[in-house]
Amino acid sequence: MPFVQNHAVGKFLFEDPLTHWSFNKPRGYSGDASLLDIYYKHSSMSGHVGEASALGKQIYDCTVNDPACAAGRERCEILARTVDEAVERTGGATEILAVAAGHLREAEICKSLRANQIKRWVALDQDPVSVGVMTRDIGGSVVDPMIGSVLGLLKRSYDLGTFDLVYASGLYDYLQQKIAVKLLQRLAEFLRPGGQFLFANFSDEVTSDGYMETFMDWQLILRSADDMWEIINMSVDRNQFDCDVWYGANRNIVYGSLRRK
Repeated sequence: MPFVQNHAVGKFLFEDPLTHWSFNKPRGYSGDASLLDIYYKHSSMSGHVGEASALGKQIYDCTVNDPACAAGRERCEILARTVDEAVERTGGATEILAVAAGHLREAEICKSLRANQIKRWVALDQDPVSVGVMTRDIGGSVVDPMIGSVLGLLKRSYDLGTFDLVYASGLYDYLQQKIAVKLLQRLAEFLRPGGQFLFANFSDEVTSDGYMETFMDWQLILRSADDMWEIINMSVDRNQFDCDVWYGANRNIVYGSLRRK
């Protein structure tokens, strides 16, 4: 990796706004919410993309349409659809918890939020900048952005109540198995009868992980469907939950879900 990162070709690849942001980590860590906005093609980062050189924009056209980024955009759509399905299932007055919420971009395409069918949507993230963006963009609605961490959840530092839907879409990519299991056990406690927990992980079928690890300095813990099942089976009593694991359309992200009986 050091050899690749210091290779002369890097000066060209770093002209790509996606690669450049990831490698330089303006917020101090990998995979921040603004990086996701870049591969979401979100308008908030259009200025950053627009400042790229002609070569950088050409490279971006390639990296942003990589299957891993396409899977990330699909994940946002899946989250919005899952929220809408939870509202339909519960008949409204739905309460939701998003863990490591980022900028909560799924809220922008969520039909039930626009229809005022959600009672409470707690959006927890450890990055105060992300919480600030959520507060600016959707604060004052039923969305309640708050600063919070995995450690805080495990220590039971937050009095959050219970929920019809709990999800963590981009967090498990960074969690070793032991913590992944402990967190799932804790988050399952938030579920009401009939409540659902959804988590996602970039899969071990991602073919661009070499580029992501080297030029983007973005290292993820990739998992298979079997890995997701192992986390589920180590976390909960299957007699109390209906569980499922499936892949997204291009198999670059794998999803696990639990529904309390």
